[in-house]
Amino acid sequence: MTFKEKLKEVCASKIANDNRKYQLPWLKSMLSDNCYQFSDELDEFFVILDRADLFKCFSACADTDEVQTEYSRLKANKPKFITDESFEKAIDAVLYAMDLRLPGTVPKPKKTTTTKRPAAAKPTAITKAPDVTKTPAAKAKSKSAKSTGKSIAARSKNPIAKPKSALSKKSSAIESNDGTNIKSLRKRASAGDAEAKYYLGQCYAFGQGCIKNLGKAIELWQEAAEQGEKHAQLNLGACYFNGQGFVPQSDTNAVKWFKRAAEQGLGYAQYSLGNCFDQGRGVPQSYEKSVEWYTKAAEQGIAEAQFNLGDCYYEGQNVLQSYEKAVEWFTKAAEQGHVLAQCKLGFCYEKGQGVSLNYGKAVELYAKAAKQGDATAQFNLGLCYDNGRGVVQNYEKAAECFFKAAEQGDSDAQFNIGTYYYRGQGVVKNIQIAKNWMQKSAANGNARAVDILKKYF
Repeated sequence: MTFKEKLKEVCASKIANDNRKYQLPWLKSMLSDNCYQFSDELDEFFVILDRADLFKCFSACADTDEVQTEYSRLKANKPKFITDESFEKAIDAVLYAMDLRLPGTVPKPKKTTTTKRPAAAKPTAITKAPDVTKTPAAKAKSKSAKSTGKSIAARSKNPIAKPKSALSKKSSAIESNDGTNIKSLRKRASAGDAEAKYYLGQCYAFGQGCIKNLGKAIELWQEAAEQGEKHAQLNLGACYFNGQGFVPQSDTNAVKWFKRAAEQGLGYAQYSLGNCFDQGRGVPQSYEKSVEWYTKAAEQGIAEAQFNLGDCYYEGQNVLQSYEKAVEWFTKAAEQGHVLAQCKLGFCYEKGQGVSLNYGKAVELYAKAAKQGDATAQFNLGLCYDNGRGVVQNYEKAAECFFKAAEQGDSDAQFNIGTYYYRGQGVVKNIQIAKNWMQKSAANGNARAVDILKKYF
């Protein structure tokens, strides 16, 4: 298959999968004889070809001469609605992955044959962004899966990690930035209204209706916090935790304000305090206390706390180990879109831990987390496509998933995509590219990649 043929196939697939977004005249024109004719109608739309799409198209090239030709033509005919920066970044990322030099000579790959197989993953901590800044970073635990077989690591990764930050935000702040509300808030704040001080601090923190000034925001939150305003207490605690906005970093002061807000029942403050006890920051480490505060926050619907509490039950950390209870809390968090919970719950379904084994459900959850960019989920989803577990076996889709995780630095995914190139499985065989990915995997500590490089390269 040539670059043009693959490009047509990718675009046709996008049209078929999402009529509302992709049923556009300019896109249909791409499927005509000249793939590079873009209409001028689309200045307001985003480019539909992402890195993975371009990766697939370039991977279809028969040789490096075709890669260079198609790169030059595509670059010369760049649609005007795509920014230079995003276009160059996408193209260069593809060419970098293929170890090509821009825009001159392209190294010819060596011809070789051999085979190998895929690996396993760790998740990245993720949470909602705090009102002002991040608050407690939680310890990230992650178990590396051991591989089986001679050549490819083919075991799904067990995602275990705790989110890093808390959220401090009231349900509504000022609704317009025309200055009207600012005047009202200033008047109320001057009269000593603690809630107005909190909201006015929000305005200064984010430049809503006024010039952004984090120092002024913290000053207002300090006043409101001392008056007992719990949301201001949480934001102030976040600033102390991170040493942000002219406030010196202080775990002790962070815990002081988190605790005051937590004792008033603020869910994210309870979650933040639980994280402090979990990490032993500002307080002696106590898993018992962390579970206590995670539970309070989880019962209020805080997704990050629900995930962390589920992880405590999964590991048996200061609670009676229970996959069933873990699944219960992972489910609650996953239903709110929590990416780690989606991935972890998928792993539970794949392994039959706390639920009946269900590969289809595992794939569904991995896909949701993968769509949010989680490297572990992308890797595990790739394994499902590689093995035909819960989905129809599809090496091209597996390669796409492994590539996305590999781009994020996942050493096992790098090992797998290197293996795919070595085999010519799901991608056009290219020994040089295979070697490059194996080297990246080895550099990231993958012992199997080191062994493969010694044996086959």
